[in-house]
Amino acid sequence: MAKDKVIVTGGCGFIGSNLTKKLFDLGYDVHVVDDYSTYEGLPLHFPNEVVLGGGTENLEYDPDLVTIHKMDIRDGAQKLYRIFRNSKYVFHLAARPRVEQSIQDPVTFHDVNVNGSLNVFLAAKKAQVQKVIFSSTSAVLGDAKTLPTPEDMPSDPLSPYAAHKLIGEVYLQLFFNLFKLNSVALRYFNAYGYRQPTEGPYVPIMGIFKRLKSEGKPLTITGDGFQSRDFVNVRDICDANILAATRPETDEGFHVFNIGNGKDYKILDIAKKISDKIEHIEPRFEPRKTLCDNSKAKKMLGWEPKCELFKWIEENI
Repeated sequence: MAKDKVIVTGGCGFIGSNLTKKLFDLGYDVHVVDDYSTYEGLPLHFPNEVVLGGGTENLEYDPDLVTIHKMDIRDGAQKLYRIFRNSKYVFHLAARPRVEQSIQDPVTFHDVNVNGSLNVFLAAKKAQVQKVIFSSTSAVLGDAKTLPTPEDMPSDPLSPYAAHKLIGEVYLQLFFNLFKLNSVALRYFNAYGYRQPTEGPYVPIMGIFKRLKSEGKPLTITGDGFQSRDFVNVRDICDANILAATRPETDEGFHVFNIGNGKDYKILDIAKKISDKIEHIEPRFEPRKTLCDNSKAKKMLGWEPKCELFKWIEENI
């Protein structure tokens, strides 16, 4: 019996590599589209010890493994279509993902996150895929006044990156209305977990804390540290992606789900859990508190977050 072919854009990144491994384990014929720009050389070990992400053009493996297409999603919808043909699902994770860098370089970030995403959606439409699962962000909600925050709150992006993800959601709604392309947008809250980067320009806070701890340096906190965040483990994010693709409740239309743990943690408390050396730096403009209302994902997807932040810290940092 032939395996279902699926696409993971950004499949060599933090979340994408975890999702690629999960799909591989589930028996899918996984094709990764990635330009290696963010996590080049990151070892992704599959059961046969093949290492992915070495900078080789269009790596082709045995059909039982993973096929990697080294390309930039900005290269055009037609090139993507050649890869997307005969695919069941497209998991679109490729992006420039950081708020601060998007403020410093909005043109490049727009080109990747908006124009690149449009290429992905056009290719998915032409390939007649069954469903697109789009990695969005809770940042589209901005500094939400309603906590926990449901999906139907008015969007209020505070950065180019957040605006780009919101544009992606708008395009997917439009593509369903015009072309009947079915899709799901998953708004991740603060992601952490296995393979999170600790170096480079796109390091999440848990990766920064892990690196500083390993180097014996103080953990740096912006402001007083009483700002709080809802953290969600990458394993739970992967489960949400699989459910969003396979549940019949999302087979028609455009759907949006919050993917967060439903608990918030003060940054200072997290830092104290990791180290007794803490340094406060100048505060920055950011939401004071994020807290996910994940009841819709629980009800429609049957999704439940399983990983607890402090337990993960004890086991991994």
